[in-house]
Amino acid sequence: MVLNFLERFFPNSCTSCGARIPVRNFLCEHCENQIKGPLLENFSISYINKTYAFWWYEPPMNDLIKAYKFQGRFRLAEQFAEMLFKMIFKFNIDGTIIPVPTTFSALRKRGFDTNALILKKLNRKLDITVLNALTALRRPMPQSRLSGNDRVISVKGKFQLVNSTLKLPERVILFDDVITTGATVSECAKILKSNGVIEIIGISLAKSH
Repeated sequence: MVLNFLERFFPNSCTSCGARIPVRNFLCEHCENQIKGPLLENFSISYINKTYAFWWYEPPMNDLIKAYKFQGRFRLAEQFAEMLFKMIFKFNIDGTIIPVPTTFSALRKRGFDTNALILKKLNRKLDITVLNALTALRRPMPQSRLSGNDRVISVKGKFQLVNSTLKLPERVILFDDVITTGATVSECAKILKSNGVIEIIGISLAKSH
């Protein structure tokens, strides 16, 4: 009855195409069927042994991510956690998960840590260890506004270990929501490998073409 009331007076629309959908949904059936991950391709990124993404950073996937990060659609964290769960199961990935840290400026702007919330939801599905091993040192220009070469320059010296005496496991899973050029995850991986990590598996929700 409550759902009927909400759907009548507060109609919900597809995050990507705008079609009318049930109040609990984010995508219409057509758009949802466009996301067919996980991708079977292993992407090559410096300092990372293997990198996987659930889908391409294109509609409707990028519309979901933008809605989550910039429009406060927090419930999408559950859906994204399910995508990570499918990837981890599909590729038999194991290890301690280290998220790419959110910058202070992004945290202040969005009001929450986007990667941390997804991993919190994932932790309810899997018995995993999440280690916040990295911290962002400064506030660079948002990566989405930069070209490929500028992204590489922007992340140089951006990250460090939260504690110089931190003991890292030999095998870790490095998570970021979106991989574009790979500059951010590569910089994080370089720091991890220079501090004792031997194998790094990268995972993300989406990868740019």
